[in-house]
Amino acid sequence: NAGFFRKLTAAIAARRGYDDTIWRYAVYHNDAPTLKEWLAHREIDCGPWFASALYNVDPVARRTYEHLEYSPLINPRAHRIGAEWRIGNPAFARQYRALMEILAHKPMLGDADNLQTVYYLFLQDRVEEALARLHAVSQERERAAKVRSGTPLPKDDLQFDYLRCYAAFYEQNLGEARAIVKQYADYPVDRWRKLFAEAASQLDAIEGAAAAASAAQPGEPDREAEQAALAAAEPAFEFKIESGTVALHWNNLPGVTVNYYRIDPEFAFSSAPFASQDASRFGIVKPAKTEQRALPNSAEGTEHWQLPEEFAKASVLVEILGAGARKTQACHANTLKLTVAENYGRLEVRASGDGKPVSAAYVKVYARLRNGTVRFFKDGYTDLRGKFDYASLNDSGTAAAKNVPAGGGGGLESQMLQPGELGQVERLALLIMSDTHGSEVREAAPPQ
Repeated sequence: NAGFFRKLTAAIAARRGYDDTIWRYAVYHNDAPTLKEWLAHREIDCGPWFASALYNVDPVARRTYEHLEYSPLINPRAHRIGAEWRIGNPAFARQYRALMEILAHKPMLGDADNLQTVYYLFLQDRVEEALARLHAVSQERERAAKVRSGTPLPKDDLQFDYLRCYAAFYEQNLGEARAIVKQYADYPVDRWRKLFAEAASQLDAIEGAAAAASAAQPGEPDREAEQAALAAAEPAFEFKIESGTVALHWNNLPGVTVNYYRIDPEFAFSSAPFASQDASRFGIVKPAKTEQRALPNSAEGTEHWQLPEEFAKASVLVEILGAGARKTQACHANTLKLTVAENYGRLEVRASGDGKPVSAAYVKVYARLRNGTVRFFKDGYTDLRGKFDYASLNDSGTAAAKNVPAGGGGGLESQMLQPGELGQVERLALLIMSDTHGSEVREAAPPQ
């Protein structure tokens, strides 16, 4: 009896009860609300997501999917390898594919779907795609706001604003980022207030004072008198390059030949990351410029000259020949003020002239293991504060090394650090390159 059925199910439901046999009569009586509840207890294979008038599959409600935040997720590579994007962290790869499987079953995506996707695209360094999707959400919200005309905003506006603030850093729109941060300065939830406070702190650092100058290099020890007397009796020379000036100290030499070779700092660094000081190991084909320099007619002296104008802002190998001897030194011309905090694996790059942060400087890092093996460690770019974390890696985040295609780079490029090798790192070699400020190579101990 339909009337009795409805009274009975209402009475049971009022007591938080449920009985499968009784609820099954909803099919017989064509009772849509009770039928919907009965179907919710059925396992019907409709994929990870499904929505209809009578039956729904909500993966969050069924606890088959949960949106996860990764803090932090560190990618060892800043650029894509091969034709497709590869996610190096296996756990995040499974999470991202699970989300894509759910979204593939939806007829259209809502704001929450798009914002989840934006977040995961940012985690993969797919910045252009993330920004495009976020701007599309912004435009859709602006259109909806006009229709809404004063009704409450969507419940995820906080997360949306945080992603807008994050995107503003990529787009170097610091004014917009500052405006968003101010809205949440007194937000009552500690976790979110602190996140926006961190963004405000980064904005302050971008606009802040220059970092302290690095310590001066220690001087070389003096030679013993006897060695100096023996050296004075035969031709010899030494030279060094500082701030674009070549300083040649010579004994008993009428003149020298100076050769200048242009070098590609990234190629040279990638070929021999830990041999940057041994300039004789660079591949040399033909000098870009050669000049003869006559020296004063005396037993000893020091000669100074500026690097030629064409090499003032380039990486160059200077070779000096004299009395059958050959000496070389690589000069990475730059206007960088580099601060490296080895204990924490952080570096900061500022312009030596005005002290402003150098953003978007490319940083490439190689690691030498205790057994002498050299591995690619990670690369990336300095942020708007001129800072870069060169040492942090997820332990399983290097699994992508196994996916490097044969012939796709070769050499050290394809020999990325393997899972389990992170604790074997003995030394790190850093290359810092800026289009406007030149390049510099530095070695550092791994953080303890």
